[in-house]
Amino acid sequence: MQSTEAPFTLVPFLEQVNYVGIFRDGFAVAECPGFRRAGIINRQGEWVLQPHFDSVKQGERYVARSGNDYMVVGVDGSVGQRKYQAIGGFNSGLSPAKIDGKYGVIDLEENEIVPFSHDNIGVFSCGLARTTDNGINGYINAAGQFAIPQIYANASNFNENLASIIPNDKRKWGIINSTGAHVVPAIYDEIGKFVNGMALFRRGDVRGFLNSNYEEVFPGKFDDCGTFSPDGIAVYE
Repeated sequence: MQSTEAPFTLVPFLEQVNYVGIFRDGFAVAECPGFRRAGIINRQGEWVLQPHFDSVKQGERYVARSGNDYMVVGVDGSVGQRKYQAIGGFNSGLSPAKIDGKYGVIDLEENEIVPFSHDNIGVFSCGLARTTDNGINGYINAAGQFAIPQIYANASNFNENLASIIPNDKRKWGIINSTGAHVVPAIYDEIGKFVNGMALFRRGDVRGFLNSNYEEVFPGKFDDCGTFSPDGIAVYE
């Protein structure tokens, strides 16, 4: 006979609720119809953060939006005193945030790790965050120091320790690793992010994939292709 004991929990239906997100550590985002409708509920279906917000985003810390203001909120009902123009989302305990038109970085307690002095900062991934000033891109580390200098006309966030970049003197995409070494030359019109060791590329009218050895595989003239799943399958058209 199958056990019906914990960790399974049935949460009672909440009236006036039209959405409940995935539970994480016993809490979930919930929404009800109407203006300012999002909050957080617990396993008992009780509101621990009242639904007074336009949206609430789950993560290492919850982020709520009210109008044009973003705030860090807690499952204890707390609302951060500081209001931001944007919060990028916490990863490894850090998040880019925007105040007075400039980006900086905050930690889980809203301590300022990187001053609000940059034009743009991406989310932290692989210990690095893309940072843009005057249209030029580089990467900072968790201490706010430039680990890879701002020398790129365009750049992606890191994924699987690799990022796509366009050098300032080029018009094509290449790839660097997390040390800043160029592992794929800037010869491609498009390069997607690496997922399960494969990245989609376009060179002229030819599309294919770069593998983890940076070799071109499955080159062909298909219109589009999805990313590879962990069991090695991708769908193309």
